[in-house]
Amino acid sequence: MGVAPALTVSVPAPPEAPESPQSGLNNEQWNWSGLPVSAGVVVLEAGDGRTVLIATTGNIRGWAQRRFQVPEAGQRSPRAELRGIVRVVRACEAGSRFEADLAYLALARERMASAHRAVTDRWQGWFVHVDPGAEHPKFVKAVTRSLGDDAWRTGTLIGPFSNKHAAGRAMDVLTDLFDLCRYHHLLVLSPRARACAYKEMGKCPAPCDGSETLESYRGRVEKACTLMRGGVGAAIEAATERMRRASIDQDFERAAAEKRLVDGLQPLMKSGCGWARTLDVFSLCGVAQGGDARTARVFAIGAGGVERIADVAVEAEIGAWEDAARRCRECSEQLQRGFDWGEESLDTLGLVCDRLYTPRSTTRFGGVEFAWCDQGLSGEVVRSLAQRVLGREDADEGDGLEVGLE
Repeated sequence: MGVAPALTVSVPAPPEAPESPQSGLNNEQWNWSGLPVSAGVVVLEAGDGRTVLIATTGNIRGWAQRRFQVPEAGQRSPRAELRGIVRVVRACEAGSRFEADLAYLALARERMASAHRAVTDRWQGWFVHVDPGAEHPKFVKAVTRSLGDDAWRTGTLIGPFSNKHAAGRAMDVLTDLFDLCRYHHLLVLSPRARACAYKEMGKCPAPCDGSETLESYRGRVEKACTLMRGGVGAAIEAATERMRRASIDQDFERAAAEKRLVDGLQPLMKSGCGWARTLDVFSLCGVAQGGDARTARVFAIGAGGVERIADVAVEAEIGAWEDAARRCRECSEQLQRGFDWGEESLDTLGLVCDRLYTPRSTTRFGGVEFAWCDQGLSGEVVRSLAQRVLGREDADEGDGLEVGLE
């Protein structure tokens, strides 16, 4: 969905439209009957075709009526006065705020640089980067808008995290669990550095002074990346099962090691880290409201973009949900391979990362639910996501984003 959607609805200003903001057309003078009473994106254009504002809303017609309402005498509107500038109101429908924001992102990229900057600064995900094959591997935090730099293309990206603090917490946890170097300036001096106190405490094999080879150290960094490949929850579940088996076998040393791993990973179960894994397996199913309150819209999501898969009625038989799940798995794999580190991929990735950690909306229009595609995504799972979204309150008719001329 990186391509800007067609603005299928268009309402021109009446021929007698005045040319100044002070005498602009008010709400009653426009004919809004051509605008749908549904969610979507609205674009306001000036007479020369310039885009002066892009907005998302739960009710396109209601938004236009409010936006062109004349303030009462003595009142000042907090929004820019555009009534005398706008000559065409265009719009496209969307089933949910998630879909509307995807459309907004593509339209802003194509039509309005200021709006594009505003949303991409807001919609970001945080990652932790490390290259296990580098001479001296180092964990570094990275935000999605910076990933176009070639420096991030080699190695492993772990995430997304909700913010830089959560990313930093993940770095600390992995460093502690795998006894990795805390002082990179000493690691780069290997094997001639003087080891820090962590060697004395038995918490670092000290590659810096040559006590451990750099090859061995890189192997431990690789193990940390492998642990995060399936996500924190899966790693805890696997370690818990290994601990159980070790206890049955009375291998108490191995059981203690697995318990240390489980306990050490617990801080990553906190908010801000729950969706973190390696970017090479970033593939999701997203479910939001479709064209009406009884229809779910299923999206396939990969690092390379988002694709609309199917609309499924909530009362549909399980076969329809199984088909949507299968198509979602297949498409998400293609989208994963399509990640090209370009602006469109990073923009969409940033939006998805933001939505993963945004508090769940209490309305259908605002709501979107996610599940990993590679963890047994089934029709039953997709249907349960749809039931959570469609079981919420009536669709929100409130406004969303609105960015106009600077």
